[in-house]
Amino acid sequence: MMDPTDSQIAFRLRKLRTKFARFDVDKDGYMAKEDFELMAKKMNELSNATGEQAESCRQIFMHVADTFGFTPGMKLSRDEAAKNMNEAMLKLSWKEQRAMCDNFYNVVFDAMDLDRDDHISLEEYKTYTRVLAPDLSDEDKVKCFNLIDTNQDGKISRAEFLEVAFGYLHKFEENEFSELFYGPLVP
Repeated sequence: MMDPTDSQIAFRLRKLRTKFARFDVDKDGYMAKEDFELMAKKMNELSNATGEQAESCRQIFMHVADTFGFTPGMKLSRDEAAKNMNEAMLKLSWKEQRAMCDNFYNVVFDAMDLDRDDHISLEEYKTYTRVLAPDLSDEDKVKCFNLIDTNQDGKISRAEFLEVAFGYLHKFEENEFSELFYGPLVP
C-alpha cells in the first residue's frame, strides 16, 4: 500500500471523528469507558434484552472499550481519539489493520446479532443504528443495510459486515458508505 496523501488522511480522520461522535453517547465531547457502558445499556433497552443476552451485550461493548484502551475515568476528546486511532493504523501493515478491524467488528457484529443466528436482520440493524447513528433516517438505514447486504439475501452476513466496516475505517476512498455507516460525517 502506498503512503496516504494528506487529503486522504484528513478524510479518514473525518470518518473516525464521526465514529467517535456516535460513540460519545452522553454527548459530553469526550470518549470514555462510560460511553461504552451507555451504548450497551441503550442497545439492551432497545432490543428488550434480558439476563444472559443483556450481560453478553454489555461484555461485548466493554471488550470494545478495552480494545481502545479506555479505563474507568479516562477521557479523550473525540479529536484526540480519532488522531490516536489514525496514528496507530498508519503504523500497521494492511494485513495488521485488517486483523484489528476484524477483531473489533466481530465483537460489534455479535452485539448487533440479537437473535444469535449469525446474521443481521434489518430490524437488528435498525436497533443498532438507533444507538450509534440516531440521526440516520429510516430511508438511509434501509439504504445502508441494502448496500452492506451485497448478495441481496435480506440479511447481513458477518463477512459482508466486516468487509464494509474495514472499507469505512481503513480505506481512504469516498464511497456510498461514507455518509451512511455511522451517519452523516462530522466536520
